[in-house]
Amino acid sequence: MRIVRPGENMAIDKAREIFERYFAGTIHPIAACREILKLRNLFNEPFGDDFEHLSALVSEFDHLPVGDERAYWSPEALREKDRELAQLLEQDPQEIAELLQRLHSQLVPTNP
Repeated sequence: MRIVRPGENMAIDKAREIFERYFAGTIHPIAACREILKLRNLFNEPFGDDFEHLSALVSEFDHLPVGDERAYWSPEALREKDRELAQLLEQDPQEIAELLQRLHSQLVPTNP
């Protein structure tokens, strides 16, 4: 019998909502990665390599505004950071999508 850690059901629901927004294109992929990473310790399963990969990937984008924090940046600074973000994303455009797809299949049960 699988033991459910306190808060895990809430984490699954939150992960489901984040993935739905990501797949619908209403959240930036890096913002989705950041939000999923915040849930890491709430899951009973360790999901090892994919969460480690996600953590390393997100750290490359720490200095870039992709979510609500954009409201606090000047337009000039955003243009510069958006160019930098585009360059980083161009290095391996499928990496984030594939990682999020794998995590989705691990974290969100198919029969809620």
